[in-house]
Amino acid sequence: MRHLLTALYLIALMGYVLAGTPDTPFHADESTLVYTTRDYFAQFVARDLDEVTNRAADVDPMDINLRLLDGRVQKYLGGLAYHLTGGTVDGLNQPWDWGADYAYNQSNGRVPSPEVLMPNRWAMALLLALCVPAAFGIGMSVGGWPMALVFPALIAFSPNILINGRRAMMEAPLLLASLLTVLSAVRWAVVSPHPKRGLWLILLSLAAGLALSSKHSGALTLVPVFGALGVLTLWRRDWRGLTGLIAAGIGAIGVFFAFNPAWWPDPLGAASDVLRLRSELLSGQTAFFGGYDSFGAQAAGFWRQTFVGAPQYYEIDAWAAYIPDQIARYEATPWDGLTFGVLGGVIVAILALVGLITTVMRRSAVGWVFAAYAVGVILAALLLTPLEWARYYLIGIPGVYGLAALGVSGVWYLLRGRSIGTAKTAANRV
Repeated sequence: MRHLLTALYLIALMGYVLAGTPDTPFHADESTLVYTTRDYFAQFVARDLDEVTNRAADVDPMDINLRLLDGRVQKYLGGLAYHLTGGTVDGLNQPWDWGADYAYNQSNGRVPSPEVLMPNRWAMALLLALCVPAAFGIGMSVGGWPMALVFPALIAFSPNILINGRRAMMEAPLLLASLLTVLSAVRWAVVSPHPKRGLWLILLSLAAGLALSSKHSGALTLVPVFGALGVLTLWRRDWRGLTGLIAAGIGAIGVFFAFNPAWWPDPLGAASDVLRLRSELLSGQTAFFGGYDSFGAQAAGFWRQTFVGAPQYYEIDAWAAYIPDQIARYEATPWDGLTFGVLGGVIVAILALVGLITTVMRRSAVGWVFAAYAVGVILAALLLTPLEWARYYLIGIPGVYGLAALGVSGVWYLLRGRSIGTAKTAANRV
């Protein structure tokens, strides 16, 4: 009965994530990212590798930069979803013109029609919904039933995760692949040898490669996860495990390379171009929109976007006049998530601290890997985010929520006179 109720609970959370997809307010980046799904048609329909490897004679410089800057999972999956509904490359919109207003872009074919936009959105929303069982699996492995039930709920009700994950953007594949990376890492980290350990290592390699292929900021998850696993294998003197971990890292790079044909002709040159373009993009954004001018301001922005979690529908103030009706319609539905507010943010912060302390006191392999991941992405979100844009903080939010859910587990087992380490969790059964 408990398994049936759990399945119904997870299905309900997944349904909640999916339900708000049609009403989610539009973002201009959706135009550009839907436009780039033409790479799916070029590679898999027209079989034009010269186009996607940037070797075509008439390739647009903007397309070259987009292929290097943006993740690829959204492009392939969004293009496939649109193709399956009967869509063709001729039906795709043009990219958004940031030098013009909404009316100009709409009248000049730069806003995707619902027939183009919605298949792309549903594909991304499905990936976001799959974050629910992934978070449940992490919770069962790390903190037992309380964490397993709380963690996916926090993910499913986060306003900014919902807004950005439901859109035809890169955030949903990034979140799912990152959570699958953490899940496979904590399962592989179990001390006792297990016949399925090799399968978790394969999943780790695939998930890590997909995280990096979804968005370059996926590296902020991979560094603490692989770093924690590396330290763990060295501490155990598990040379076979270390060899497997190195192989998983190489495999992840292989997955990324397979998803990025623009890198094929000159990988080192492409890496250099990506670093340059990414630096120019962030410098331009902070110069034009105004970045943080002090660490105090940076910490305050981190607090508001990570713990308080008020919804942010746009980053540019002019959009307040473009989509007010869409925002009002969305907020009138029950699918817009739950904002914690200041008091709720304080509670989440306290629970996250309890979760971290609980992990330190347990001294378990799974706890070490999860804590390294959570602290790593939280610090990355705090220290590396140059301006207060909610979607730039999404990489750290699962770390905060995971620790908070682990804190709930710690309190629950403490009140019952037990500890997580002695509870009959999935981590102890393996």
